[in-house]
This record gives sequence, C-alpha cells and structure tokens, in this order.
Amino acid sequence: MEKKQLSKKLLLFMGIKLLFILLFLSNSSCKREEDAWNEVKVINTTNDTLVLNLTKKYISDFGEKNTLYPDSEFLMARALYTSGFGIIEDDFGDSRDTIEIYRNDSLFVKWGGPLISLPDSVHSFYNKNSWTTSRGGNKNKYEIIEFAIYESDLKRD
Repeated sequence: MEKKQLSKKLLLFMGIKLLFILLFLSNSSCKREEDAWNEVKVINTTNDTLVLNLTKKYISDFGEKNTLYPDSEFLMARALYTSGFGIIEDDFGDSRDTIEIYRNDSLFVKWGGPLISLPDSVHSFYNKNSWTTSRGGNKNKYEIIEFAIYESDLKRD
C-alpha cells in the first residue's frame, strides 16, 4: 500500500514538473527574431508606386512582380547562413536573370545579371558598388544590404 501511495506522489510530482516545462516552452518563443537574418532590401525613394519584376530565365520567361510603394522598402530576400551579395548571387544573380522596374505599366529600366563591381557612377541592381551595407541583429552579426531606386533611374534619355 505504501508503495502505491509513493508511486502516486512520484507520478503527481513528475506531472507537475512536466506541466511547468511545457508552460515554460510555450511562453518562450522558438521563432527566430525578425532581425536575426541576413537581408536584401530594395528601397523605392520615388513618389511613385513602382513594380519590380524579377525574371529568372533559367526557370521561366515569366517574372515575379512585386509592388514597391513610394518611400518604402521591400524585403527581397532573407537567409541565415548566406550573406547579402551571396544571397543575390544564389537567388537572382545568374547572367540570364533580369530586374525590370515599371512605372504606370511602362518599363523604365532593365538591369541584367550577373552581379559585378562597376564604377560608382553606374547605378545598377547588379553593380556591387550601388548597394549600401550595414550590420544588424544580435551583436551586429547579420548583414543587411540595400539597393535604392532613385527618380534618376526612371528618366528617359
């Protein structure tokens, strides 16, 4: 009889302990923090709504369209172990890939891969020197690279 009571108490104790562990785990989020990623962002500095069309020619001739609102940023890609330029090269930096910018359904600029270093005077999505790089996240561990689209990119010659 004594063994039965001891077993019940031990079982009750283990059950309460398990309950506390489950409560602790449910309150501590297992989600990755928002700033705990390397990121690639595109910033629309214009006063117009633009459409960014990303075409990966090795996959399809049809692009992926994304709306860029005035004075806003668009998170283009995010990765944990690959840093900024590596993300571009891996995801949309093939020599057949293109980025097109549309305003009012008219094509204004088209940039083609691959990602290379050109003079600062050449503003292009695929020019490493057209990007700004910063650090973020816990202990500035993560890289954030940003490409800005300016009104001058949308001027017709």
